[in-house]
Amino acid sequence: MRLFARVLLGFASMCVASCAPPVSEIGPIFLDPPPDFGRNCEELAAARASLTEKAVFATLYQDTLYQADRTRTLGIPTPLGTPFEESKEVKLGLLKGELVQLEEKIREKHCDASR
Repeated sequence: MRLFARVLLGFASMCVASCAPPVSEIGPIFLDPPPDFGRNCEELAAARASLTEKAVFATLYQDTLYQADRTRTLGIPTPLGTPFEESKEVKLGLLKGELVQLEEKIREKHCDASR
């Protein structure tokens, strides 16, 4: 009986460990040195639009994984979550970091924020 309890405990901890984190818990990952986003305001605006679009799709995907993990991990009969889905945690963190660095560069150049 103890062996069964140990196996069940190990299985439950694997299920929890495979859960995707929510988007709000993923912080920015900064690159050093920061990437070259462009030299003028138009290039910076284009880079911001591109990064924002990528971040939106990565956020939606990560949120979908998180919601699926919450439902499947707590639900019966499939408490495995999404162990075979690739988490976008690192990619989303990098995108958030790049966006922060890009916004700093836009402020440094005194670009029009409405672009």
